[in-house]
Amino acid sequence: MRKLCLTLAACILFVGVYAQVGVTQKLLPIDDSFKIGVLDNRMTYYIKENSKPEKSASFFIVHNVGAINESDNQDGLAHFLEHMAFNGTQNFPKKELVDYMQSIGATFGPNLNAFTGQEQTVYLMTDIPLKREAVIDSALLILNDWSHYISLVPEEVDKERGVILEELRTGLGADRRVFNKMAPYLFNGTKYKDRLVIGTEEGLKNFKQEDIVSFYNDWYHPGNQAVVIIGDFDAAEVETKVKKLFSQIPAQPNQPEKEKIVIPDYNEDSFAVITDPEQAYTQVQFTIPLGEVDMKKKNSYSAGMETIVRDIVSSVLNERLYDISTSANPPFLGAYFYIASLVSTTDAVLGSLATKEGEAGVGIKSFTAEVEKLKKHGITMSEFDRAILKLTTAREKAVKGKSDRKSSDLGMSAATNFLTNSSLMSPEQSADFLKEVLSAIDKDKVNTLIAKMIPSKHVSIVVVAPEKEEAIPSIEEIKSAYYAGLELDLPAPIEEVVSMSLISGDIAAGTITQESKDKMGNTVWTLSNGAEVVLTPTDHHQDQVILYGKRFGGTSHLEVDDIYSNDILSNIVSTSGLGDFDNRELTKVLTGKRANASLNIGGNYITMSGSSSAKMSDIETMMQLLHLRFTAPRFDKEAFDNTITTYKATLLNYDKDPSNIFRDSITTLIKGKYPKMVSADSLKANLDNIILEDVDRIYRTQFDGVGGARINIIGKFDIDSIRPMVERYIASLPRGAEHKFIDENPDYLKGSKDLILRQPMETPKTTVGVAYSGDVVKWSLENEIAANYLSALLSHKYMDIIREEKGASYGVNVYTDFPPGKDEQFRLSMVFETNEEVAAEMADIIVQQVEVIASGTIDMDDFGMIRESLSKDFDIALKSNSNWLNWIDIYQEYGIIVPSIYMELLEEITPKDISNLAKKMVREDVCRRMIMYPATEAK
Repeated sequence: MRKLCLTLAACILFVGVYAQVGVTQKLLPIDDSFKIGVLDNRMTYYIKENSKPEKSASFFIVHNVGAINESDNQDGLAHFLEHMAFNGTQNFPKKELVDYMQSIGATFGPNLNAFTGQEQTVYLMTDIPLKREAVIDSALLILNDWSHYISLVPEEVDKERGVILEELRTGLGADRRVFNKMAPYLFNGTKYKDRLVIGTEEGLKNFKQEDIVSFYNDWYHPGNQAVVIIGDFDAAEVETKVKKLFSQIPAQPNQPEKEKIVIPDYNEDSFAVITDPEQAYTQVQFTIPLGEVDMKKKNSYSAGMETIVRDIVSSVLNERLYDISTSANPPFLGAYFYIASLVSTTDAVLGSLATKEGEAGVGIKSFTAEVEKLKKHGITMSEFDRAILKLTTAREKAVKGKSDRKSSDLGMSAATNFLTNSSLMSPEQSADFLKEVLSAIDKDKVNTLIAKMIPSKHVSIVVVAPEKEEAIPSIEEIKSAYYAGLELDLPAPIEEVVSMSLISGDIAAGTITQESKDKMGNTVWTLSNGAEVVLTPTDHHQDQVILYGKRFGGTSHLEVDDIYSNDILSNIVSTSGLGDFDNRELTKVLTGKRANASLNIGGNYITMSGSSSAKMSDIETMMQLLHLRFTAPRFDKEAFDNTITTYKATLLNYDKDPSNIFRDSITTLIKGKYPKMVSADSLKANLDNIILEDVDRIYRTQFDGVGGARINIIGKFDIDSIRPMVERYIASLPRGAEHKFIDENPDYLKGSKDLILRQPMETPKTTVGVAYSGDVVKWSLENEIAANYLSALLSHKYMDIIREEKGASYGVNVYTDFPPGKDEQFRLSMVFETNEEVAAEMADIIVQQVEVIASGTIDMDDFGMIRESLSKDFDIALKSNSNWLNWIDIYQEYGIIVPSIYMELLEEITPKDISNLAKKMVREDVCRRMIMYPATEAK
């Protein structure tokens, strides 16, 4: 029996091709804007100047250490140690490290954080405001402490156990349980299957102090570490500081070496079924390990070329899989193929697909057959061209947007280079390398490599299914489907010729009837069809243009009978194609174009959204797409049937996931039930009543024209250059019927109410939600800023009390929604997971802290810390097109110019203003509390 072996050829297969350019063993270039060095103690450093965001910097310390380095008695301690780094170091005892960073405007979570994986631990401080020189010194001192001087005070270790146990509980949903069961198959019996980062409840409760100290002493040493500093500073000065400070850390030559574990080939084809009562749908995972990766050669030209060929092959196959998944009655709902790193030592061929319940075998057979078809017949010229176009477009985007790269993103690139020896090329170097590779290969050479990429290797196929008899395939069914797919001789792909012109025929252009300037300095064009276009050229991003418009309409204009058709309308439209092209053709036409446009139906408005690069052809494509969305939508029966099928499959087991039950229940608790509210259950019950004709009618009625619409365009463009595009593609759109504002948004329910749920669940955990909502507090910029203060103050208090003091939750999520506009209703909500014994007490604390602030009690240190954070966030926001778009919308609605007064208001708002806002929420509106407990017995 032939085996499905989907590996690319080993590097030696590239030698013959690369001999043409004589660079097989040559190393890829390194971005020389980085200062990279290694200290005498073997610590590596990366330093780079970057002014995005301005007057700030990002700091990392990267440890080539993770869960895989743990011994059996240390399971989970790599991650535990990461937590302890924030609970006391030599120079920052207890929580002084967090307190200091917050005092200068950094927020724990978004700006101050860390993460641990199987093979790495990374600590990061991102977008730290450099308001004074001492900030850099302090940040470097923190990195220094994280390298070698974490305190690990026994009382603090014991105190943190509760927090991490709650993190373990929070993460133990269906996805985590399924992954834990899949790990032995994915990692083929190696140690990776047992080192899943978080650890076990028993281990976290019972490990000894010496276990975590031993792990720290063994693995946290300079030879396993790199510091990365990227920001708006003088790199030479920072390099001097780094050398002086970090060279003092002693080298530790006698530390244990990291064990190299390679995922071995499977001895035979492996088939398994994993079930979970809360699994919502059926999915399939294919895995084929590809042998040991030579880490020293990962940054070579041959490895770089191999990656490009892999990308070409994956791109073509994924295009084919997408076409199949969007056809009528598809064998799978979605599928993806890629060749990537399984662990640092081992690459693998990976395939994943989702299928309808009970049809895993159908999906496996189809997926396998498509891979075999690729092996036997290769790719066509048009497929090759599109794959190349995607690669070159991505490189072009990187080059044009290089000055927009954030320091935090650049820092992660350097971290990845340190951890995996992957390339660290500049955007220009990457683009030049691709050109060089493309000069040495063509379609035929790629096909030659595909033909050699399937040696006799065995596959692992794992089916994940809901725990119900009709959903679970037998092992024999999986095997038969796989082998049938291998033997299914699909015909060779047909060369496609797709027109590259989105719009055929002439368009009668409209006109700009009036031109003016508004008080923000924006250019305003009134069009002959009654629309208004507002233009804001900026230099915030060098390769971005955003379009956003709105007009009265929305669900407030729909009859109750139309709500279910409307709910799935956007999915049908997005998969039906546009103009002369069905969806598969449209996807191909848009290959290489960085442009999109869509229309959406909201509550009281219809909206227009689009984006593109700053390239004139992409801006024109965006406007063409917008034009076609109004004038030439398609409603294909095949796309409609596919959408209904997908919805039925995904909603079938929706209520098995407790988080879905919680989300739907608290929404109903807050808003009540009203005629136009669509829930998952009601949609599932009404799917068979939806007909394509109703979807067509709703769309054409809502999007009949643009009269009265205001369309904002912001980004990198020249006004005169896009004038003819606006006249041709937007001014030419029909005016349409007059749409008026209908205030049909239901009021949130009045009066306080508590709801207790008992929900069957596999992992017993309790979810708490508290919400304040309504329309008593009207939107104003002052109230919005005060609400931001309030949510930040609450987050800080909940972190101190519920997480740190009580150890009762991994964290409380605080959300504020305070939208400006005619349909405004505020909402402040808090959601977290905890254990059953303390849930009611923690819910009381949530409410008590809101009431404390409402009573006028606000810690001035906390208030000042949050002011610094909001000020820093605003400085960053000033360089964002999307934020300016929001401010322009506020100006058009209220006449308020946010950028000119925000900082003044931020300074003027007092603790009393925040207390008054909280008092209105607590006393005049509604507080609703919901606690979902586990049922006594999980079903």
